[in-house]
Amino acid sequence: MIIVSEIFRDTFTGVSYFYVDDSVIFTNDIQEDQFQKQLENINEQITKKEQEFLKKYQKENTEIYPQNTQEFYESNLYGVGLHLSGKSSYVRLDRLDESEVYLKCISRQMSQAGSDFFRMYSDEENRNLEKKFEILCQQVKAQLDKLEKQSQEKEKQNLPEPKVRDTKKFKDRLIRYYRFFKYRKQRLSAMHRPEDDSDEQIYKEELEEIIYAGVWDRILDRFIDGRERSAKERKDILERFVKSYSDDIWDAAVGMYQTFANEEEISKLRRYVQEIDKLCFEKGGEKFSYLQCTYRELLGDNADMTEEELHILYDDSYKSLKRLAQIKLKKYANKHYEVAEYYCARFQKQQDEEIVKILFSEEKGLYDKMKLVRANTQKILRMVMNTIYSYLFNVEISDHPVLAKNSKKALTYGELRILAFLRNPWFQTEEFRKREIVLKDPLNKGVVDYSIMRVMEIFYSFVKDPVKIDNLILTHKYVYDVWQNGSKHLYFYTLHNQEHAITLIQNIVKLIHTIDFFKISAIDYYILFLACYLHDISMVKIPSSDLFLIDTDKADELAKDLQDEYRQENLPKNGPDILCIKKYMLDSYKKIDGYFEEIVRGRHEKDSAAEIRKRSDISYLDVLIREVVAEVSEAHGADERDIYGRKSVASQQLLSIKFDKILIRLADLLDMSNYRVSKPILHHNMQQMSETSAFHWISHLLTQGYKLYTEYEINNKEGGLIPKTITEKLILEIPVAMSQMSAFACKKPCEKVKIDRTRISQHQIILICGEKCEENNEDNEKERNCNFLCQWFNVKNDYLIRELAALKEYLRRNVNNYFECEIEIRITCTEKTNIDAKQFEVLNNYINKKKHI
Repeated sequence: MIIVSEIFRDTFTGVSYFYVDDSVIFTNDIQEDQFQKQLENINEQITKKEQEFLKKYQKENTEIYPQNTQEFYESNLYGVGLHLSGKSSYVRLDRLDESEVYLKCISRQMSQAGSDFFRMYSDEENRNLEKKFEILCQQVKAQLDKLEKQSQEKEKQNLPEPKVRDTKKFKDRLIRYYRFFKYRKQRLSAMHRPEDDSDEQIYKEELEEIIYAGVWDRILDRFIDGRERSAKERKDILERFVKSYSDDIWDAAVGMYQTFANEEEISKLRRYVQEIDKLCFEKGGEKFSYLQCTYRELLGDNADMTEEELHILYDDSYKSLKRLAQIKLKKYANKHYEVAEYYCARFQKQQDEEIVKILFSEEKGLYDKMKLVRANTQKILRMVMNTIYSYLFNVEISDHPVLAKNSKKALTYGELRILAFLRNPWFQTEEFRKREIVLKDPLNKGVVDYSIMRVMEIFYSFVKDPVKIDNLILTHKYVYDVWQNGSKHLYFYTLHNQEHAITLIQNIVKLIHTIDFFKISAIDYYILFLACYLHDISMVKIPSSDLFLIDTDKADELAKDLQDEYRQENLPKNGPDILCIKKYMLDSYKKIDGYFEEIVRGRHEKDSAAEIRKRSDISYLDVLIREVVAEVSEAHGADERDIYGRKSVASQQLLSIKFDKILIRLADLLDMSNYRVSKPILHHNMQQMSETSAFHWISHLLTQGYKLYTEYEINNKEGGLIPKTITEKLILEIPVAMSQMSAFACKKPCEKVKIDRTRISQHQIILICGEKCEENNEDNEKERNCNFLCQWFNVKNDYLIRELAALKEYLRRNVNNYFECEIEIRITCTEKTNIDAKQFEVLNNYINKKKHI
């Protein structure tokens, strides 16, 4: 592409941008009447350069060609060149309207949607993406209608041809975008529809509208039955079909329709396709028909096995390797761990050729053919190695990253690390050998904590690089090991172990798919996932008791308070008795324990960052990576103004540090579910908990997770693709086991969130982020009353509310954000208040205390 770019710049001087095989050029050198010839001239220059390089490096090329393939490689069947029509086009900047200027925004949505579509890990994410596709379809359709109206006006005005052609190019691109979004919207819709019997009929009608292209029922019935129809009707039916089919959504609609249509509806569809085919071909031309070949099963022209049955049977890239494994690898079956250690060590010393021959030594014909493949990719070597190791470890042979033994034996970290490497499409044998994953290493003998399987697919999708994924596996093991016995001084603190980390990783993926503006790279995901594991790592550490002796601030203040209390005691004349001493000792212990708890918790974000930088246990991480992970981890305890006020340009940087910091903060704050605390421990130990711990434990028990989804609304009904014409409303829905809606006095209104008093119901309250809460009454002297549920939520989630308010302000002021932003919190009561009177009193007292600070 470097050579091609040089040819481009010689022909079209100006500013050029290149990405893989795409290019955009801003130039004044285009000759509109000679554009085709300019492209042909560039292709001639490219071909000339190709021949020069082939001739110059002919000897080197011949040496790497597999046997008997030189003629194929030098046959010029394939080469580099420009599209002479279609994709290669130009647009005059002086004739662009505002929507064309911002077409890049829709292009970005289209580019991102392709990858997002295959990286969904929850139903919420699927529905959010479907809503986004739906609103983008509406927006693009509105612009198309606007262009169509303009085109009709231009035809009446007899405008010059070049200007009409520019509009047509823009329209063609919009049609392509519309098809793209519409097709994927239909695919996502099919995942949850029909949801019930009433919805099924509505969904069928939507699909029938696409399939039958809006032909009137009376005309459609006559057409399907093969009755006489006029030439005008035949033409109209065919034109409607071609338009619907060319939108690239007809085929998807047919596939979805067949999954739940009854026999009568399938029969109607079959006859429709047959009649359409007759309009396209004369009698005897059926064997050339694309519809006949594509919809053979629908039309009843099946072979012994249907295409679907053949697909199920052969949709396994390891089918042949599994057969060979059963024959060639019998000596590796059901071996003890020590034997597996021996074979793994031997495999790692063998050359690639030797490993391949373990399976293909007698398959000479196949082995020779594989040389051509292996000269261009390591995929076949990876698959062979994966087959051998999986068979040895007694794990299902496939590329799936979630592993389980076929026997009763446990999977070890060494086995997981090896197979995670070999099942990764980014595998490189050199990197695999460098890792030297030895099963006898104590690091690799430990039994895998299976909670990691909840995020292995996420690692594959977003981090990709097998070396980085291996580091994440090691980090998971490290965090699991250090938190295995909990924290001495934070026993009553909510979980901050590997389970917390996994929830944060899942939260980050959900946030990325929900908030359109946040787009980060694979290295950002890697840093974020490491930070999820390590951001609280200092909290497990036991602080040195010497800290108390040398602390001249808080420790001295605490000692003086205890001294004063002791002096004020009314002690007997003959000195304190044993009971008095014991009470004093117990009181001292509680206060000293609270001191150490505050030491661990109060600065844990800074202490964790320091631990990440200096701990030798994670030396497998690169020094620079550790520094960035430490910086991102420390941000989760920073003031929101310091994070959102930071100036950065993510598109011009290798790392999106600001986005990373925002995401880990949001992910951490959203981990509010009741899994983080134990109900039995709370019931038996509430009297021993501090006031703060008791409040948060009870609050966590009442909180039943969260859902994060989006709603979209078009602000500009006249069309146009300019930014901020669509509002993206982020909705955080939190179900709670509390129905306390009583009104309580509230002297201090919330600054960052407002309750929507028009939408209060018996089971739900709605909070609008980023707005100050004001009582709607004429008498300002009147005491404000506030819903208890609202007060509790705001006190419990003060950091979250401030964060969401800052996020909303940031997304609104950022000119690069295509959508306008709104954020709502919907608190839903799922059942009656599920706590006893003492626990409710703890909540009430803590809320009153906080509200008066």
